[in-house]
Amino acid sequence: MTDSIKEGIIIKSDNDLIWSGKLSGTIGKPLSSIALAPYNTPEGCFSWKDPDEIISDDVHGFGVYWMVFTPPGAKSYTEEMAVVVTPVLN
Repeated sequence: MTDSIKEGIIIKSDNDLIWSGKLSGTIGKPLSSIALAPYNTPEGCFSWKDPDEIISDDVHGFGVYWMVFTPPGAKSYTEEMAVVVTPVLN
């Protein structure tokens, strides 16, 4: 796999991921309301580990949630990573 950069995501050839994209979601809505498809690359796609988890109004002004990166085809791994979601009122 070659290094790839898209929308704040760096997918490195040694299968390391760095997520620096900024995500925000509406308080009280599930994570599935935040589309991850725009961040997909030929190297793989992103999904929420628990898409039904509700975005909360954390006292710190952000919430940490888990997403999963899965390479295409029958690759032998998936990688989970924590990302920050800024809760917003709608």
